[in-house]
Order: sequence, then C-alpha cells, then structure tokens
Amino acid sequence: MLSDQLNMAAAALKTIFTIYSASILFISVTSVLQERRIWNPSPLVPSLSVFGHVRVYCFNVLWMGLTLMGGVLLLPKYFVGKIFGFDCQYEAYLVERFTAEMCFFLFVGARPEIRGMENLPPDDGSIPAPVYVANHASQIDVAVVYFIGRRFKWISKNSVRYLPGVGLIMSLSQHVFIQRTGKNKKSVSNLYQQSNKAIQSGLPMFFFPQGELIFVQDN
Repeated sequence: MLSDQLNMAAAALKTIFTIYSASILFISVTSVLQERRIWNPSPLVPSLSVFGHVRVYCFNVLWMGLTLMGGVLLLPKYFVGKIFGFDCQYEAYLVERFTAEMCFFLFVGARPEIRGMENLPPDDGSIPAPVYVANHASQIDVAVVYFIGRRFKWISKNSVRYLPGVGLIMSLSQHVFIQRTGKNKKSVSNLYQQSNKAIQSGLPMFFFPQGELIFVQDN
C-alpha cells in the first residue's frame, strides 16, 4: 500500500516536472514577441530579422534550461542546508553567471566591452556595499551585467519568480522580489529590509530603475 502511494507521488512529481520543463518552449515565444516590440517601433534601430527572432528564442530556452538544471542540482544542498544552517546562494550565483556568459557568447558572439571598470568599488566585501543601477533596453542586458565580475542581488519584479528555471535559481540565490502593483506595502517593506541586510553584509544590490524594458520611440 505504501509503495503504491510512493509510486503515485513519484509519478505525479514526474508529470509536474515535465510540464514545468516543457513550458520553457512556450514561454520563450512570449520573450521573442517582447523583444520584437523593442526593435520594431522606431527607425532609430534596425528591425529584428528572422534569424534574430530565432536567436532570441534559443537564448531564452538555453537561459531557462541551464538555470533549471543548475537549480535542480542544488536542491539537495538547499534542503540539507535548511537542517544544518547553510545555504547555496553562492553556488546559485555561479550557475547564473555561467548561464549568462554562455548565452551571451553563443547568441551575441563577442565579449562585451566594459569601460570604466576601474571606477567600480572594490569587490572586497566592504560595508556598506554599493548599489548598481543600469538601463534596461533588451533582454541581453540581463546577461551583460554578469560580465562586471561582481556578485550581487537582483531587485526583481515578483512575476520573474514563476519563470521556469530562472525563478528557481533566483530563489536559491535569495534575490529580492517585489510586487509592483496593488497592495504591495508588505512587499516594499521586505524590499527595504532585504536590500539593507544585503548591503550591510557587503553584498551589492542591482536593479533596473525603470522596472521593465524601455521601448525605443522616435521622439
């Protein structure tokens, strides 16, 4: 009887994981449509080519796929850490960074040129840690920022938590999620508390002040 229940539970988990993993293929389509909206509204930037659409799709599939695999591999350490008082934040960050660099090299091609690295605060755990702020004009931005070689915590909209793979690895990294609309007083309070805790522990914060992608306009 017990073995039957365990088999049923295992089958249910397998089905849930299969659906969760397969959703990457469909969610990546919405990412392509979003990126298309960025590149098409203005003559100031070139339109996204057919090949560009394919690269954006593959970029998202690989991003979510790699973070899903990395996150699943880290789950045992996460659960054991709940018992013995440690976490897997640093390992999750390494998964994020590897994924970002791999996706960028494969689908953009060249290493980004970073100017002014000498102006960044030293990565030595100084307290309080800095807050990094950047513009957000393309999905590529999320990968590029990892090339500064600094560990940080994202301030991200809450909906990202539900992206397959991405939401898992970000939760393991203990990034800060915020509900941007509705009754979000508790969410905003948590944002300040978690951000201050990270900064005072020497871990920088990173966010896009616009909160979402900027679409190019003629004016």
